[in-house]
Amino acid sequence: MKYFVTGASGMLGTTLYRLFTKAGHQVISTDLNPLDPWTIKLDVRDKDKVYSMIKENSPDWALNLAALTDLEYCEEHPQEAFDTNAKGAENVALACKDLGIKMVHISTAGVFDGESDRPYTEDDEPNPINVYGKSKHEGDKKVVSVMKEYFIFRAGWMMGSGDRDKKFVKKILKQVDSGQTIIYGLIDKLGCPTYTLDFASGILKMTNESKDYGLYHMVSEGNCSRYDVAVKIKDILQLNHVWVKEVSGDFFNESFYAPRPTCEVMENKKFHEKGIEVMRNWQEAITDYLSEYFLYKYQFKAREVFEKYEPGFGSNGKPVVSIVTTAYKNEKFNEKYFDTVNNQTYKNVEVIFVDNLSPDNTFEDSKKRLKNGKIVLSAENYGCAGGNNLGALHSSGKYIFLLGPDTWSDPKLVENLVNAAEKNPRNIYAAKQYTYDAKEFISCGIASDVFGYPARTYTSDGKKQLKKVFYADGSGVFMPLEEYIKVGMMDEDTFLFAEDVDLSWKAHMVGMDVFPVPDAVLYHYSGGSVGIGGYPTKDQKYVTTSKRRFMAERNIIRNILKNYSWWNILWVLPYYMLINLAEFLALTLTGQFNSAYDSYIKAYTWNIRNFKSTLRKRKGIQRVRTKGDYEVMKSMYLIPHKFLALLELGIPKVNK
Repeated sequence: MKYFVTGASGMLGTTLYRLFTKAGHQVISTDLNPLDPWTIKLDVRDKDKVYSMIKENSPDWALNLAALTDLEYCEEHPQEAFDTNAKGAENVALACKDLGIKMVHISTAGVFDGESDRPYTEDDEPNPINVYGKSKHEGDKKVVSVMKEYFIFRAGWMMGSGDRDKKFVKKILKQVDSGQTIIYGLIDKLGCPTYTLDFASGILKMTNESKDYGLYHMVSEGNCSRYDVAVKIKDILQLNHVWVKEVSGDFFNESFYAPRPTCEVMENKKFHEKGIEVMRNWQEAITDYLSEYFLYKYQFKAREVFEKYEPGFGSNGKPVVSIVTTAYKNEKFNEKYFDTVNNQTYKNVEVIFVDNLSPDNTFEDSKKRLKNGKIVLSAENYGCAGGNNLGALHSSGKYIFLLGPDTWSDPKLVENLVNAAEKNPRNIYAAKQYTYDAKEFISCGIASDVFGYPARTYTSDGKKQLKKVFYADGSGVFMPLEEYIKVGMMDEDTFLFAEDVDLSWKAHMVGMDVFPVPDAVLYHYSGGSVGIGGYPTKDQKYVTTSKRRFMAERNIIRNILKNYSWWNILWVLPYYMLINLAEFLALTLTGQFNSAYDSYIKAYTWNIRNFKSTLRKRKGIQRVRTKGDYEVMKSMYLIPHKFLALLELGIPKVNK
């Protein structure tokens, strides 16, 4: 389908272009003030130019998104408002009628007077009370009088498109960014937020599937006040330093003097009657919006995002998989990594590659190799956990696949994971891992003791499973993106090591399980980003570093404190402290006191200093858990796996 769009650089147009082109449609973008290289300048007030451009491009649909929406500006410039909102709509309609082209026009809840004590439907007669509403209503009437094959969609309080959001949500965030700690929210103005992504999806659906032309209300389900929206923003972004204060409409009279309807609540009556469900509840929609566009700004910041998608990506009806990879100094692994993820047999794969401020050429090199997805340069080194979370917030897939940067993949890796997941989507799936040289088996899901410490789960050749799988190794975790977010994502304070154990542990707590997928194969160097890597062979002594040991120990302790009930912490933590004491003494007796101190004493010191942070994370997962400790521990082992590791590998050499 071919679409001609006016006002394409605005909030809705920006979202619409991305959605429609991803779905494989051709979009001719125009705007009075183009903001993108693919957008052509067009003033809808120029009747001849509108006609010539539509005729030249010969679209299936013309979508009129162009409008003046600033209420105060419209009050001060009524002629310009009517020329744009009414005459501009008529110009597009006349061209469409003459050329035999179907039309979409965007209307607004502002055409009503706000006096109703119930939601407005498509049957209610407009009675606008300001210049903006009057000019938009006049435009609606022009389209109806000229066109036969048309849709008019009425929107509510529009939100969307991140930096191009000019409405209430972005205004609140600008106040927060400027340092304001008190946000004022109106309690006596009611309406329906309208997420541009859902709205654009509705337009796409109707223009492709329906011939029931006419006027439709299309707003997020439910209604609220501006105060409610501000409180929701605060809660989602965890702006604990911000106070949202209730005020009435006259509080803003000096700055916002244009008359505004008291009630702009609308009902999607015709959609409901036809069984069309494209508009989510406003609270779900705003959570989605803020999570995608703004959450990382307050938790994880991106310094730069490079995006690239091939035309028609994701349009074959199969689920999109977001491969999320967090890298640091990964230039030497990039070629093989990208070559193998770019050539998967499963085609709906976007790569979200997060570079944690590598000092080498990782970021620029990755941009050259990307096929579909984004290269995200983080604002600081957030570690593996924080980087994965940043990547998740830039993901659009049904599934997220956390893949290590120092890996390369079998061509059917993603295809086999999707096949497994689609049979039972609400779980975690663990890929089968071999060493980077493909000579030795590593894991295919890993068993855990009650401390969250791993043990050998398979025979050395990987052919026989010895223990029940508890978690998926962080270099090959496949799960629904929605569930990843629901369990609180990875704990960014862990930075690196045991963050994968924690993720699967939390998944068990909300009723999920972890399943190995033996035919989904990847090859992992291990530790490529921390300066030491590879797995010891039978003839090698296990060598690690005190930094690596410190991070693993501190995170195991933190996981115990977060994920167990207080009663079980009373025996699990002392039990683990005794094991750490034995390890400390063993290293000391083998002449490694400094490494023992750096590994264990500092791990406990860190947890004492960060106890408040641990409690906050604990509160989040304990609030949503659906399974008790006993049920979770059925998938764990009481015998400490460190004893088994000691028997297999001996006392490790821990370098500084």
